[in-house]
Parts: sequence; structure tokens; C-alpha cells
Amino acid sequence: MERRGNIIKKFSSFISFTGDNHQIKLNWQVDLTLENSIKLKVAADPEAKESFWVQYFLKVLLVQHQLENPECIPTAKRHFSAYLQEACFKAAKDIHHELKYIQHKYSLEECFQIANIAANSPSKFFKNFNLERSKINVEAYAITTFKRFIRNQIYQQDLEARRTRFSNYGLLKNLSVKELNEALLAQNFHNQQIILYRLGWQCFNEIFQPSYKQLSRTANPSEEDFTVIANYYNQRCKQLNLINVSATDITIKEILETCINAAKNYRTKQYFSFEENYHGICDDTASTLDILIQQEEWQQVQVIIDNLFTNMPKLCQIIFQLWQGLNLTQTEIANLLKFKYPELQKQYQVARQLKRYTRSILREFAEEWNKVNSEIYLITIKILKELNQL
Repeated sequence: MERRGNIIKKFSSFISFTGDNHQIKLNWQVDLTLENSIKLKVAADPEAKESFWVQYFLKVLLVQHQLENPECIPTAKRHFSAYLQEACFKAAKDIHHELKYIQHKYSLEECFQIANIAANSPSKFFKNFNLERSKINVEAYAITTFKRFIRNQIYQQDLEARRTRFSNYGLLKNLSVKELNEALLAQNFHNQQIILYRLGWQCFNEIFQPSYKQLSRTANPSEEDFTVIANYYNQRCKQLNLINVSATDITIKEILETCINAAKNYRTKQYFSFEENYHGICDDTASTLDILIQQEEWQQVQVIIDNLFTNMPKLCQIIFQLWQGLNLTQTEIANLLKFKYPELQKQYQVARQLKRYTRSILREFAEEWNKVNSEIYLITIKILKELNQL
């Protein structure tokens, strides 16, 4: 694609696609209104360089709420968007090549149009750009920003793109509990095996913490990492009375590899299922099962809370009945109870009691839940310790 050679063209023309994906032709189309506008500005200050004008238009857009003449904002936005056309095309071309495995679904033109969405929203995508640092190139900043935006837009909408986005261990970090359960069930593992595999995955997630920037392409854990995960896994198994045989680093590798393979197969099937059911054909079996499971778990929650509430001190029961049952404020509760309970004269005293009782109920609820549902570990020991410090 031929780059624009002068300031007038750079701030007044836009890329136009013609043809199809097999023979794409790119042309520059001039917006006459913008062309006249930038010609007047250049004539008024012929010594001003390209960098001056791009920073001028960007500054207008970033401080638009302070301007006395807001009528200039739409024109400034169009000038800035025109200038960023090469950046949009470069970002689109890079992402189109990066996602070559789904090029049949996202054309270069579509990627370019996504980039243009960002170019037309400078107050959002350039709000962190430092105008005072003259060494920062606006176009380079835009290319990086647009590539991230295109990539994220596609990942959010496309199951196939998400499936291939991650490295093996990055995929484990991206999995939800529900996805892992369904993936293992689809491989015909029985319930006890699923519990152990899920526990291994949970231990991996808690122990192995790559940097945020590396999350999608996470490197493999080291031998030391696997050993630490294995030790933690054995501790959890002992706490939950699951198995008596100690796991080694090799065992943990095998568990995680099984989870990875199951997740890959699951996401592949999810993608094809999505394609097949695109016109609204769906199976209600899974949603019905989910509803039954939720109902059963909710009944368990109610039973535990009822028992806990019954065994709480009388004052706790009264405060919660007034607070949650009658929706009274803490000040209103203090006014009602201050004659019978001298320790509750002020709103802050009620707040203090509520915090203490809430902390106690949450801790005891977590402990009771984990006794009944050891395979769905609600809260970690670390969090229980943090609750004690509240």
C-alpha cells in the first residue's frame, strides 16, 4: 500500500477496500471537507510539522471538556482518524497474519474496521498517552493499542480463537471449574477421579503464578514447581480424606496433562457445537441438570444457615432480624435496642456487632459447607485465617 506523502493527504484521506479477499485493492479516498480544513490550517502555519498537527488534534480531543469552542471537536476527530489510517492497516495486517488459523472467518478488511473503531474513540484509547513526552510516537502507540483491541474483540466473540489462544498451561489458567468438570465428564471419568483431577488443577492454580503479561502463553512449570504442587496436593488430600497414596511431581504432571487434553477436546467440541447450533437449535438437558444441582445446593445452604442462626446468641438473632428482616438502618436499630442493651447506644456500636457476627457466621458457614461438600471446597484455609483477622 502506498503511503501518503504530505500533511494535507495524511489528515484528509481514508483507506478504501475494493475487490475480495483473493484480490484486495486499497485506495485512498479524500474527504473534501477535511482537505479544505487542513489546507487552511497549514496555510496559517506553514512551518508546522506533521508531529505538531497530530499532537494538536489529539490534545483537542483529550481536553475537549475544557474547550470554549466545542464545534471543532468532530472535525478534529476526523483529522486524527484520517492520520491513523496506516496504523489501523498495520495493526489489522499483523493480527490477520497472527490469527491465520481463522482467516476464513475474519478478513483483513474486518480487522481493519475493528481498528477503526478504536481510532474513532481517541478519548478512550489515547487517554494514557503522554503529550509531554515528545519522543513517544503516536503512530507506534496506536499500532500497539489497535492490535490489542482487535485481538480482544475477536477472543471475546470467537470460541475457536479462544481455544487456540493459550499455551497448555495457559489454558489451565483460563479454565473455569464448570468447564473442567464438563471436560472430564465428557472423557467418561468417574466422580472420584474428577474430584482428584480438579483438586490437582486447583493446587496448580494456587501455587503456580506466572506474570500477568505471560498468562495466555504461560511457560511450563519447573521441576521445583511440580514438587511444590505435589506437596500441597498431598496436604489437601489428607485434609479432605481423599486418598492415602502420596502423589509425586510425575503424578501431578500426569494429572495436569489429563486436564489439558480434556479441556482441548472440550473446547473443540464446544466450537463445533456452536457452529452446528448457530440457528438456534439447542439441547436443554444440560441447563435442566444445572438447575437441579443449583436447587440441591441452595437447599443445603438454607439448612446450614438455619442451623447456624438458631445457635447464634439472642442479640445476634435480633440484630439480623431487624437489619435483614425489617430493613432497618444501623441508627434505627441502635434507637430500638439501646434501653435493653447498654452496649448498643450508637450506630457505630451496632456496626461493630454486625461485623463481628457476620464474620463469625461466614467462617462457621464455610467450615460446615466444607464438611458436607469436601469435593466443592468453598473457601481456603488462607481465607479463613484472613477472616479471623477482620
